[in-house]
Amino acid sequence: MKIASTHCYGFCSRPGRFTLLLGVLLFFCLCIFKGQSLHAEPAPKKVVRVAAFNFNPAIYQDRDGKVKGFYVEMLDEIARRENWQIQYVYGSWGEGLERIKRGEVDLLTSVAWLEERTRFLDYGKTAIMTVWSEVYVHQKSDLSGIRDMAGKKVAIMKGDSNGKQFRNLVEKFGIPCTIVEYPGFEEVFKEVEAGRVDAGVVNNTFGIGRSKDFKVKSSGIIFSPFDLYFATAKGKNAELLGVLDGYLTSWKADKSSLYHSALNRWLHRNAEVVSVIPTWLIQLLLGLALSGVLGTAFIVLLRRQVAARTHELQESESALLEKNEELAAVEEELRQQLDETFTAQEALQKNEEFLTAIVENMPAMVFVKDAQDLRFVSMNRTGEEILGIRREELIGKCDFDLFPEKEATYFTGMDRFVLQQGTIHEIPEERIHVRDGQERILHTRKVPICDPSGKPLYLLGISVDITNQRSVEEQLRQAHKMDVVGQLAGGVAHDFNNMLTGIIGAAELLNWRLGDDPNNAKLTAVILDAATRSADLTRQLLAFSRKGKITSTAISINDCINAVVAILERTIDKRIDLKVEFQAQNPTVIGDPGLLQNALLNLAVNARDAMPEGGTLTFTTCNVELTGSSPVGQLAAGPYLEISVADTGIGMTPEVLEHIYEPFFTTKETGKGTGLGLAAVYGTVKEHNGTISVTSEPGNGTVFRLCLPSGASQSSEMTVGEETVPGKGGIMLVDDEAIIRLSGHCLLEELGYQVYLAEDGEQALELYSRERSRIGLVILDMVMPKLSGKETFLRLKRLDPEVRVLFSSGFHREGTVHELLAIGAKGFIHKPYRLQNLSKSVAEALGEVV
Repeated sequence: MKIASTHCYGFCSRPGRFTLLLGVLLFFCLCIFKGQSLHAEPAPKKVVRVAAFNFNPAIYQDRDGKVKGFYVEMLDEIARRENWQIQYVYGSWGEGLERIKRGEVDLLTSVAWLEERTRFLDYGKTAIMTVWSEVYVHQKSDLSGIRDMAGKKVAIMKGDSNGKQFRNLVEKFGIPCTIVEYPGFEEVFKEVEAGRVDAGVVNNTFGIGRSKDFKVKSSGIIFSPFDLYFATAKGKNAELLGVLDGYLTSWKADKSSLYHSALNRWLHRNAEVVSVIPTWLIQLLLGLALSGVLGTAFIVLLRRQVAARTHELQESESALLEKNEELAAVEEELRQQLDETFTAQEALQKNEEFLTAIVENMPAMVFVKDAQDLRFVSMNRTGEEILGIRREELIGKCDFDLFPEKEATYFTGMDRFVLQQGTIHEIPEERIHVRDGQERILHTRKVPICDPSGKPLYLLGISVDITNQRSVEEQLRQAHKMDVVGQLAGGVAHDFNNMLTGIIGAAELLNWRLGDDPNNAKLTAVILDAATRSADLTRQLLAFSRKGKITSTAISINDCINAVVAILERTIDKRIDLKVEFQAQNPTVIGDPGLLQNALLNLAVNARDAMPEGGTLTFTTCNVELTGSSPVGQLAAGPYLEISVADTGIGMTPEVLEHIYEPFFTTKETGKGTGLGLAAVYGTVKEHNGTISVTSEPGNGTVFRLCLPSGASQSSEMTVGEETVPGKGGIMLVDDEAIIRLSGHCLLEELGYQVYLAEDGEQALELYSRERSRIGLVILDMVMPKLSGKETFLRLKRLDPEVRVLFSSGFHREGTVHELLAIGAKGFIHKPYRLQNLSKSVAEALGEVV
């Protein structure tokens, strides 16, 4: 044990040897490592192509051709760390966008987020910095507000989001101005300096960096703060964006990082706040005060010894003069420091004015409330316009002082909830009654403003007025509903007319074949009358769907009213007094008597239902002459006939009046009304190029006024020829409805024609190709399966360019018929048709004299 202990002690007592041995080992390790590194190939640098444009001081091309700026300094540092090689491809902003679409560059800088750009760009997750849009003018210009842009010429950069935001801003404010696009911000400043434009829109970063190089100045018009991002082509370089996001997130969190130092250096700003009264200034003032005390004591001492020490007094006087010079120097330095203090205060004031300008120019209501009592602290100009309340009246008041109790309770409760949650809260839709009584719809975001300890001090709210947007959305929903109902009505009317064609045809054949037997004539007359009334009903549906063809003939509205009154006298409650006042000298209009009679009957039935306890229903007509300045709808100047249907019933509320013409809207109990009556009336009036208006108040009855163009005074009776035209030759009837083929076959044979039948277009083509020499006319349904009427017609024309075709349908669009007539069709007959109508249309299509 002793020997081992001695040996160990001896080895440890030689630190020189141990150190030497350790050094030798380290040397060999370093040699081995260095040898390996010498033989290793250096990793190739990744080439990153960056689109550069003139966005001084962030990125720009200097006079020596090198790309410089804040972005460049930051990207060069990242490239050094990540072993990248940066290649800058210089051009305009628009050229950069096109290059990244074509794959010619890998990275874009200074990209504002826009929805349309997301189709071809991927954005980084961390913003490079936040900028805002600013309007610059010539140094001699006095333009200072957004309203001053009216009638002016304004330059923007092509494809730039600042310019897009300016377009939106002037459109929202209704400010007419001419906007001219240029390749870059520098060209915008050149145009402003040269006076070729009145103003230019750039972002604040470029304005701060370059405005001193041009004869331009800020107008004070500041708007639309937004973030700038790095961006790559869609689906490419995701790893590149990830690396950039990592550095940005880390550097922005560290105030001493390269990001903040480079940003402050390139933007010529210092992030530190200058103290208003520096410590050294206080020390200097104390020193001056002490010097003053010592000087006073010295002067007193000199006065006591003035008689004996005149020479010393002169020397002391010289010393005092030197002291005065020193004091003057100190005073000058103090003045300079005070000037710097005033400059800092001026900068603070400009910053406050800048923030105020942003809030005042926002197209949204911005308000602040005290977190304790929820009284308004501030409100911007847009808020005054929305609420109709001047901010002087609003400041210091709470919601209960300004709005109805129900609304105030809701607003206050929501404010308390947001303050309690401590986070931003979005209210997609809230309704508020403003001072003029109108209801506005707002989209609101609220967020608490807290002190460093988290205690709420204020509540900030931003509300966008979406009333007009909701109104447009509602109009679109109603238009879609009307379109769907119109399609339904057209389809139902088409099927009805097909069935009625068969019924009317069969009834007329029975009447024809059974002769003059009065009993048979009476039964067939009932069938024909019912079918005709059903046809009138389908015409109403087609008028409602705007697909039907109305009968245009001169009719007397007096006759229509008399027919309606005759029906009402047999069916209406005896407690309702019917009155007719025909004041029109010319009661004639051009239109469809069935549709107009049904419209008047619908109004009368509604009036009857509005008087369950009895009352008075009055029909009145009068002639009116409208001038170009007449407020009646959108009618052209000229003579019109006004028809009034008035009742003394229960009347309607304003809420009901807003919806009375909507399909399926009704105030009646379930099963007592379809909600289509007034919608059909509205459609009929529009088909006759007229207008309809209503006046009503709860308890004071209702008056509907129809205004229709006057027609030439003549008999209102339709003259329908009772005689048929004898026929000869062959006619092919093409219709997919068996009942129409059956009745049409019989009717045409009764007229003397040889009839060929086809149930679809393909069968018609095959039959015509065989029998074309015997077929003089084709009666062709417009709506069929497989081949439509138009497609069948075009193929028939290829078989025989001289083919004669008479189209038939239960409904049609006017433009379609005109198109078919223009390419050679011989006519059109509307279902359901009578024997006389069929005879006349066929004869005309064949070119025979009728």
